[in-house]
Amino acid sequence: MKQLLLLSAFVCSVIITAAQAPVNNLCSSPTNLTPQTTCGATTNQTVLNATNVGSPTNAAGTTRDVWYTFTTGANIRNVQIAVTGLGANLNVNNTFIEAFSGSACAADVFTGTSIGTTASGGPLTLSLTNLTPSTQYYFRVFTTGTATGGTTANWGYSICVSYTAVPANDNCAGATLLTIGTINNAGTVQNATASTETVGCATGTADDDVWYRFTTSATQTYASISLTPGTLLKANGAMLQLYSGACGSLTSV
Repeated sequence: MKQLLLLSAFVCSVIITAAQAPVNNLCSSPTNLTPQTTCGATTNQTVLNATNVGSPTNAAGTTRDVWYTFTTGANIRNVQIAVTGLGANLNVNNTFIEAFSGSACAADVFTGTSIGTTASGGPLTLSLTNLTPSTQYYFRVFTTGTATGGTTANWGYSICVSYTAVPANDNCAGATLLTIGTINNAGTVQNATASTETVGCATGTADDDVWYRFTTSATQTYASISLTPGTLLKANGAMLQLYSGACGSLTSV
């Protein structure tokens, strides 16, 4: 009796997959962030397996970067970008933020001009001032580390774009009521925007202003308005301008 010996051959196949880059690896696919007055950070960000394809060079020695955008609102000119919660492989000496003017990314090559980069060893916050309202800006987070080994968390971080709100009396319609004979010590033009009302006889460009209003009594024929400016306001030329009438149809006095 012959016996048939059946040999079964098992073929073991190994599938090798390439390391997946972050979704915002290229300037053509940035993550959009909305500026906030209270910073609620976007978490679970990472540079693990990021590349530097088409990215501009930087003196810090860029090797890996990921991209973001934000758009300033009608009254936003100053923002701060903050990277926090650094993973074990990231630190203030190998991780940087760089922002750019313009919003052009062609063939994954960014063509904008750098308008700010964090320094090695410094805090991972980048403050941008005098931005153009209602404009899109690009920025990137990059590292000089290898960012090819370890876990996503080790190369991870949180990020936030915040801004300081304009003063409540930034526009004529929100003018602060002053009572004649009293002093108001809470005034500021920080983050204020320019108004469209007629300039009058003042010199220079009124690029940031705030508004106040007062009403004279039936027997008052004059009023004295005085301003005590802070150091920066004094150095940059503080001016007062008086109008009569109503918002939208003011007359320069």
